[in-house]
Amino acid sequence: FADTIKYSEYLEKYGNEVLPGTEYVIDAGSYAGAEGMTVEMLKDYKGMEGMSVLTSDQGLIEYEIHIEQTGLYNISFLYYPVEGKSSAIQRAIFIDGELPFAEANNVEFDRVWVNKDPIDAKDNQGNHLRPIQAEAPRWIEKPLEDYQGYYTSPYKFFLTEGRHILTIVSKREPMVLRR
Repeated sequence: FADTIKYSEYLEKYGNEVLPGTEYVIDAGSYAGAEGMTVEMLKDYKGMEGMSVLTSDQGLIEYEIHIEQTGLYNISFLYYPVEGKSSAIQRAIFIDGELPFAEANNVEFDRVWVNKDPIDAKDNQGNHLRPIQAEAPRWIEKPLEDYQGYYTSPYKFFLTEGRHILTIVSKREPMVLRR
C-alpha cells in the first residue's frame, strides 16, 4: 500500500464533488461473499431486529452497492462489539478492490466500558481506588472516521454512479454487523 495516497490528498482530488443527500442502507445479511472467515448469520441479535452477521478477527466480507448519483458519501456501520481480546476492533475498507486512501487501511471501532466498582471505593487506608473497567457491549452506529483525530469530520468516499463492491477486511477482533 506504499503508493496509496493520504486522505488529505484524496480530499484535494475529490473534495469539490457533490454531496448527494441520498442514504443507502445495506443489510449485513445480504453480503455478496466472504473469504478467510466463517460468517455466522444471527437473527434478532441482542434486541436488534433482522439478520446480523458475526465477522471474525480475520478474513473479509464483501457487499455490493448500487449508487444512483456520483459524489462523496460517508459510510457508517451499525455494529455490536462482541467479546474478543478487549482491544479496539480494526478493519480495512476497500472500494472495488482498492484502498481509497491510506487511512482506510486502519479504521477502528470502539468498545463500551463501564466502572465495575463504585466510583467512591476506598482501600483500607482510606485512599480512593481507581475503578476496574468492565466491558458493557451495546449496539453502536458509527461513521468511518480518523481514530487519531487528525480529521474532525467522518471520512468521505468518492463513488461513481453504478455498481461497487465494498470490502471489509478484518484486522483485529470480531464484531457483529447489522447494516
